[in-house]
Amino acid sequence: MFKRRSLLLLTSEFPPGPGGIGTHAHQLAVQLERMGWRISVFGPQDYASPDEIEAFNQRQPFQIHRALDQPRRLGMVMGAMQAMHREQPDVALASGEHIVYLAAAMDRLRHRPWVAIEHGWIPNKHLLRMKRWAFRRADAVISVSNYSSGKLREMGVHPRRAITIWNGADPSRFRLLPVAERGRAREKLGIGDSKLLVTVGTVSKRKGQDVVIAAMPRILAAHPSTHYVMAGCPDLADELSQLAERLGVRERVHFLGAVGNELVVDLLNDADIALLTSRHVPEGFEGFGIAVIEAALCSTPSIVTANSGLVEAVVDGETGIVVPPEDPEALAGAIDRLLANATLRTQLGTSARERALRELTWEKVARKYADVLDSVVEGKSVSR
Repeated sequence: MFKRRSLLLLTSEFPPGPGGIGTHAHQLAVQLERMGWRISVFGPQDYASPDEIEAFNQRQPFQIHRALDQPRRLGMVMGAMQAMHREQPDVALASGEHIVYLAAAMDRLRHRPWVAIEHGWIPNKHLLRMKRWAFRRADAVISVSNYSSGKLREMGVHPRRAITIWNGADPSRFRLLPVAERGRAREKLGIGDSKLLVTVGTVSKRKGQDVVIAAMPRILAAHPSTHYVMAGCPDLADELSQLAERLGVRERVHFLGAVGNELVVDLLNDADIALLTSRHVPEGFEGFGIAVIEAALCSTPSIVTANSGLVEAVVDGETGIVVPPEDPEALAGAIDRLLANATLRTQLGTSARERALRELTWEKVARKYADVLDSVVEGKSVSR
């Protein structure tokens, strides 16, 4: 009789709250469950109300073991150990830096095969030795981009097996809307047929929305009706609002805060360009850029910054444009080029959508993860 293989997914965040690692973990869980795996999840569910969490968890086809809120570190350790004891999985998958450390420590006690995921976190010098030790203990390490994999090597992390699997997006959620359904986001914003630039992601130092705001004076000089909209947790909204005020562009800059999926889809369909201008910060970098693929599925081209995994989320000049980091002038020039050429925008957006559907849906991504997990369980080596 066929026995379903079981996976315990240990993650540093999980929906319904926002977060790229949480989205990644949830999509892997959903897709692997559909492929016949028996899935259980352990991790915190932050930035959502108890009612939202309960409703979300009841809709999932797998068991979710929620990390205790307080004390966080003790709750994570005890909760993960309990989940491992209850589920007795064939293999574990650890996503999120400190979760990988936890999985490595549990490995010494439970002796189960496990796989670590590297997103793009750089530890301080005190934790660098821990990172090297933990990732070396994993049976395999999956990096979300070749850039992330290269950064691991630079940090002296040498996994037993190193594999790169790009992130994906959900084509059932992020989709090209019929013409009759477009314009809802513009109507909500009250901007009519003005040019629209959009960034989806936490308003933060790492995401680099300030670089776009710094470029706005030049953009508005060439395209006076342009608006820039940010959808995501507004961590630095006050600071960036003051920057926009000083530059005289505050009326064209919009902070929407965290918004629902429907509005995000509307924004990406109505946007002329999606922007992700991430930078390195002390704790890490942009490992890949799921938001770029979500925009691509809506047929919206992206402009992204180099020196990160974002360069693998687009094909420069074919599905988007890559500009240097920390360079408002170069960014403004690229935005000007696309806003001035509707044909080029359409070509890039169409190519981006075709590539995303061909290579970067979560179903295709999860199949690659399943191959690695199968090989770890079977003790085989799979080349990538």
